[in-house]
Amino acid sequence: MKVEIKRAVESEAKMLALLGQVTFREAFGKCFLKQDLQDYFAESFSVEKISKELRGKNNIFWLALAEELPVGYAKFKKPSELEKLYILQEFEGNRIGEMLQNEVIAEVKKTGIQELFLTVRTDNAKAIWFYEKHGFVRAANRIYTVGREKVECLIMVKKL
Repeated sequence: MKVEIKRAVESEAKMLALLGQVTFREAFGKCFLKQDLQDYFAESFSVEKISKELRGKNNIFWLALAEELPVGYAKFKKPSELEKLYILQEFEGNRIGEMLQNEVIAEVKKTGIQELFLTVRTDNAKAIWFYEKHGFVRAANRIYTVGREKVECLIMVKKL
């Protein structure tokens, strides 16, 4: 399978918004009430919001394309947060997450920042394993609210 990682541009905002909603629903859809999920999508994955973030200077998105089709993405939020890294479930296990993560790390290293951090749900063992395998360590816990649900998350850090 031919995989390409490319920096996203504003004209790809619709693709990113849809990919964001689909991958989040695959990963966590069963954890939230339907209305809470729809509200979260409207807040976090609207085309308008993604377009604005792509135009701004504080966020960088990458798209993963397999045979030219979008299968995953990463979002880096300056100065040093890997804010999102999602792959369609069907394409997990093909090193696409690692390829996206490497793009983010390369970008952070250009800035001279010494560490990268991320937040992951404490019940997402597969993601925690992936990040630990790639040198992230557990640093702290934090509670997020999505609709009426409280979500316990783990903050992980990687020294660069």
